[in-house]
Amino acid sequence: FTGANLNGTNLTHTRLVLTDFTDANLEGAILTHAQLMRTNFTGATYNRMTRWPLGFDPVSSGAIKVD
Repeated sequence: FTGANLNGTNLTHTRLVLTDFTDANLEGAILTHAQLMRTNFTGATYNRMTRWPLGFDPVSSGAIKVD
């Protein structure tokens, strides 16, 4: 998913292992209950509408908040 526009994409309950979201647009994406294992979010953008799994810290994973 490197550089992909995933704006508003529903990834709820997906299993994402070794997935590369480098520079992807995750604004408004829904990742609640997703299993994120060794997933790269370096440079990926997200906003206040993006939903992450409980306890996941997007900033420490390299994502950038844009709003």
